[in-house]
Amino acid sequence: MPAPGAPARGAVASGGGDRLGAAGRSADRAGGRIGEVDRPRRRAHAHRRHHRDRRRAGVHLDAASRAGAGVTLAFENIAFGYKRGTPVLRGVSAAFEPGRVHAIVGPNGAGKTTLLRIGLGLLRPWEGRATLGGRDVRSLRAQDRATRLAYTAQRSSVVGAFSVRQVVRFARHATGADEGAVDRALATMRIEDRAAEAFANLSVGQQQRVALARSLAQIDGPADAMPSRVLLADEPVSAMDPAHALHAMTTLRGVARRGAAVVVVLHDLTMARRFADDALVLDAAGRIAAHGAASSTLTANRLSDVYGVGFVEAEGGAGGVAILPVEG
Repeated sequence: MPAPGAPARGAVASGGGDRLGAAGRSADRAGGRIGEVDRPRRRAHAHRRHHRDRRRAGVHLDAASRAGAGVTLAFENIAFGYKRGTPVLRGVSAAFEPGRVHAIVGPNGAGKTTLLRIGLGLLRPWEGRATLGGRDVRSLRAQDRATRLAYTAQRSSVVGAFSVRQVVRFARHATGADEGAVDRALATMRIEDRAAEAFANLSVGQQQRVALARSLAQIDGPADAMPSRVLLADEPVSAMDPAHALHAMTTLRGVARRGAAVVVVLHDLTMARRFADDALVLDAAGRIAAHGAASSTLTANRLSDVYGVGFVEAEGGAGGVAILPVEG
């Protein structure tokens, strides 16, 4: 029995419970306020973690560059289309290794340009992914992509009254101004005598030479960094005269021999056979028809199946082979 005047055990529990309950509710309210204060901190932490992971992607590539290691641009089971139900690429897998020229050929609409744009991280595939040095290209910082991936587009996108030198200089925005790199690129493409002229006033073939010079300036750097660079070019010589086209393709092969991966879309099958180490052939449905050494992949019989027209192979100068379409 409790002593007279002592509160009953239940009353103590009840009273204590009320006080504890009030304290708990107060703590909950305080916790809510703390949570509200803490939410921005959590968001900031997540934001920092996100950027830390992105920096690590860049560090991964930087380490490869410093070590002189090659960086491969790879496509893993790519499926993509611009409209649902209408795929442009279907199950495309390929690895473009450093130190080699890789040609991509195929009929109009086969997805060649689309594949390059996926490799640049400009398009998100429906399935699969493109990687650079094992990292998804879309996870890399824009600056990392711009430092390591140079792109010569099929058509010029330059708008405005810019000089040739200014157009080439634009390529250095991610890596820092370097007039030496600009001068070397202009000289390499034999367009330095037009440096002060308006880009818009040049012929299409001359503009293509400037576009290639811009890509060369973009990846210009120490010799041991070249294996971490990739140059993608979409029909870069289609409007050039034979002499300049030959020089441009020789230049691209030289870039590859210095360690970079060069990926070039071509319709000139003779050029592809002569200058490419490897060839990826896409059919009209956006599937891989063949992939391998250019000398054994770009053959008359195989190309006839892909293009729906006959081809003949003719021995050319210096041991080269000309691949020519024929009727019937």
